[in-house]
Amino acid sequence: MTSKPEAEIQPVEAEGPDGGWGWILVGGFFVCSILVYGVVLSMGIFFVEFVQYFEESAQAVSWITSTGLAAFNIQQ
Repeated sequence: MTSKPEAEIQPVEAEGPDGGWGWILVGGFFVCSILVYGVVLSMGIFFVEFVQYFEESAQAVSWITSTGLAAFNIQQ
């Protein structure tokens, strides 16, 4: 048996099964999660504005915040 000389052996680069798009998806999901988390945490700032805009009681407007929190918790 003869082996190939060192100059002829070339390393083969492995490519991901997704074509290299996996990190793009990870980055996109990270940005999306940060934006959703920020909106959910800032709902308290907008709550007073919602009460004034809809001219309703705090109990009648609280479903807006509750729906946002429920959607955020379902996502996780």
